[in-house]
Amino acid sequence: MKRIILMVIMITVQASYAQQKGIEFNNKKWSEVLFEAKRTNKLIFVDVFTDWCGPCKLMDEAVFPLTEVGSVYNKSFINYKIDAEKGEGPAFAKKYVIQSYPSYLFINGEGTLIYRTGGSMEASELIRHAKNAIDEAQQPLSLLDMEKLYPAHKKDKTFLLSYLLKLTRLKMNTSDLLDDYISMLSDTERSTYSTIQLLVDNGTWLNRKMQLGIAMTTLENNQGLFNDLAAKNLVHGETLSSIKDNAMTVTLRKAITEKNEALLRKVMALKEDFSKNMFDNKQTIALKFSYETRDYVRFKSENRTFINNYLLKIPLDTLLKHDQVFYEKMKKKIQSAADQKYNSKEYIDSYKHTQSIQLCNFLATTVENLLKIPLNKAESNEAVTWAGIAVQIAATDIDFYKNAAPFYQMVYAKALYKNGLKEKAITAITQLLDTNSENPKAKAILSELLDKMKMGEEV
Repeated sequence: MKRIILMVIMITVQASYAQQKGIEFNNKKWSEVLFEAKRTNKLIFVDVFTDWCGPCKLMDEAVFPLTEVGSVYNKSFINYKIDAEKGEGPAFAKKYVIQSYPSYLFINGEGTLIYRTGGSMEASELIRHAKNAIDEAQQPLSLLDMEKLYPAHKKDKTFLLSYLLKLTRLKMNTSDLLDDYISMLSDTERSTYSTIQLLVDNGTWLNRKMQLGIAMTTLENNQGLFNDLAAKNLVHGETLSSIKDNAMTVTLRKAITEKNEALLRKVMALKEDFSKNMFDNKQTIALKFSYETRDYVRFKSENRTFINNYLLKIPLDTLLKHDQVFYEKMKKKIQSAADQKYNSKEYIDSYKHTQSIQLCNFLATTVENLLKIPLNKAESNEAVTWAGIAVQIAATDIDFYKNAAPFYQMVYAKALYKNGLKEKAITAITQLLDTNSENPKAKAILSELLDKMKMGEEV
């Protein structure tokens, strides 16, 4: 009898323990998980994470282990974790267009994306997304169905709206489709809350796929409706200006992907000139386009013009004066703010050289990019000069530049090496290695670089 009672107690304890489990993640290969999903007719819940992602760790520690979460997810889904930067992760992240972490995907056994969300959230919100995913999977038309129907229904406003709403929920590309849809609407139809909400959702962090075009123009032309939605907290903390900036980024990305000069000009037309903005202007946009489209002859020519005829024409003492003006402005703003949590000398002093450090960052990054492409002797000499200027400026305030200076010095050493000055480059890296010997990551990078230089290999 005692034995029976003991067994009952043990079973009760085990059952209680099982009920306290959070999400149980499958550790099989992705192909095996897909097979299992197909066999059981379940969706796969995928947590796409990285080692360095803070919100990912928060979810692992505070939300995924909760009983109420586990009871929903373990019953309804096959749960799977994948590191976007290891093993199968990079290919997976590319296929499903992962742009932020953590990302949560709900995928069927065919590998078709059914629903998507992401970020850190409360248990109740994660459970709500589970229900949304299940509901989406039960819709008469899946995303795959709609993709197949689209060619025959591309002029159907009702179909296009349904397709757009699904793509928006899944954070997928809506750029051209959004413009096509808005083009079909009358002026009255464009000026409705539902239309403006659709545009807002595609212009803010919910999707960020709106490009420059008729959709963006429609949003700007309906500022009153936008303001009404903002008053109801339905624009997610964005402004029309920030949404337009997002649209410019989307358009530039598309211009680069398609090597489309017309789209580039559309972005450049909205950018300020160097005289008004030194580091985010028409010239820097053109440089980004030429480098990322691998038009290296153009990239080198435009860089030479921009750096020598614009950036370096500004005397250093003038740049330092600009630093001081901005520093005093930020200091006053921080000290007068109602929230005093940032009012520390260390934080305020982080604004001491905002213009100068942008110059240094630009020079060092540009030289690093140049060193990846073929250079003639004159171009190599110029790269050494530009990297050297960044190192010299950083030396004027060692404490402020303590985190950035090692990068400038490493790029300078690489430029020396590329220019045939091997011994000087080795000396520079050796000195840099000595000063960063207590930083394991920096030590590993610099040691590998030093070994390559000594062996005469490409760096």
